[in-house]
Amino acid sequence: MPASQNTDFTCCPICGHQNQCARAKSGQECTSEKTADCWCMQEQFPASLKTQLQQSSAQAVCICAKCLHSYQENHNEQ
Repeated sequence: MPASQNTDFTCCPICGHQNQCARAKSGQECTSEKTADCWCMQEQFPASLKTQLQQSSAQAVCICAKCLHSYQENHNEQ
């Protein structure tokens, strides 16, 4: 499902804080396209988290590093 035109791509859809996404900072929608200067390039995103986000309307919005790490800890995924 595409994000609505009112979606703030700079905010994490889980906690609502800034996600620090390099694409979002430049006004672009988050995609699977890699952006070399983004923090997420150094991270591994669990398949279960990707599936969860794809099933929500927030699929085009990056989560923040804090929520990613919390998810990994709570689900024992690294």
